[in-house]
Amino acid sequence: MEKPENVSIWMREKSDDGIPLVLGSVWDSPIADERAGYYLSIGAPAADRLVLDCHYAGFRGGLRLLEDIYGKVLGLTVQ
Repeated sequence: MEKPENVSIWMREKSDDGIPLVLGSVWDSPIADERAGYYLSIGAPAADRLVLDCHYAGFRGGLRLLEDIYGKVLGLTVQ
């Protein structure tokens, strides 16, 4: 597969039938909005959520990431 020069342009031009899941920073959220997809902030800057003691590194971090993805896709919020 050929490496894209600009990931933002590549993501905007890519067409498929699925609903995209964009994992990135707040700068990537417009791409998810344009494609009517899901967006999860996993990197800095994160203006849409407050992160004090949460990470996605290691086994527990991987589980946390899966929880956040499923919560986003299913429309669940943490109480």
